[in-house]
Amino acid sequence: MNKIVYEDVTYEVGMRIVGTAESEYEGLYGVITEIRDGEEKDTDNETPDIYCCFEQPVLPCGIQKLEERFSILYAEPKKLEDIILDAVIMAPDMIEPVG
Repeated sequence: MNKIVYEDVTYEVGMRIVGTAESEYEGLYGVITEIRDGEEKDTDNETPDIYCCFEQPVLPCGIQKLEERFSILYAEPKKLEDIILDAVIMAPDMIEPVG
């Protein structure tokens, strides 16, 4: 599936996105690489599975924030290289189209 409309928002493969406050990837920019719905989905969520590839932060403060967020989430220290940024399955409320 290359495109889906969910709650009046169109999500499309190749679309630039940013992680919202609903996601641990908040503030990270990326691109939608795949969309799955119905029986094709990998999750049991009621929403479509939107696969995203996020860009790693370049500024030290951005890297530190991301490492801290994931360290808290997993209750153990996480470094940038420990954090998966590609093939991340997101729900529609966790991302917002850019532009």
